[in-house]
Formats: sequence, structure tokens, C-alpha cells
Amino acid sequence: MKKIAWLAERGDNMVGAGIYNEILPLPEYQIDFFSHQSEIYDMMNNGYDLFVIGLCVGGDDLLSYPLIDAIRANKKTKNTPILVHSTNADMPKHELEIRERDVSVLHKPHDGNKLRRVVRALI
Repeated sequence: MKKIAWLAERGDNMVGAGIYNEILPLPEYQIDFFSHQSEIYDMMNNGYDLFVIGLCVGGDDLLSYPLIDAIRANKKTKNTPILVHSTNADMPKHELEIRERDVSVLHKPHDGNKLRRVVRALI
């Protein structure tokens, strides 16, 4: 079974994650939801096939660039696809910098079908 690590954007919560379970019915994937980027650092080597990361994740670094860079620098995860999943308000000024890191971008809001298509295309 393919595994997805999903880091909620700041302001999202586990209730929001439950909503994602409803709009992203992908029974062929195990989706682990995280609320803080430190959890991803701790779990990075657990064999994830995709990282879905909000751009503004909070914590010590408001933006997720250091986390993305750490995933890319890690020998076990450097080729694992990353999808930045964020609101339109966050993205325009950051999209180029994100794509330069070889990371896919999906703007919120969107419908669940688009999200499913992007996830399936990445893994």
C-alpha cells in the first residue's frame, strides 16, 4: 500500500483532515495527517511515497521551504514527490520558488476530483 504524509497548512486542523478523508477517498493509500512540520522531520524516513505539504505550516519556520529542502537533501527521500497544497492567496509570490525545488503545486480551493488526479499522477 502506498503511503502519503500530509502536513496540514496552518489554520487547518484534524477536523479539516477528516474533510480531506471524505473528498480524497483513496482506499489504495495510507494517509497519515500531521499538524506540525517537526512531526514530518521525525517520520521522514518511514517509507512515504508522497509528501503533501501546506506552504504556511507554522512552527519555527512559517514557510515550509526548510522542510522541503530537508526532504530533498535526505538520501532516502530525495526522489519522493512533494505536492505543496495551499490557498491561492499564499501561492502567487511563492510558486516560482517552489517549482524551482522540483515540487508540484496545487492551489486551494479545488474539488476533490482534481486533488485525486494530481495525487494519482504523482505516485
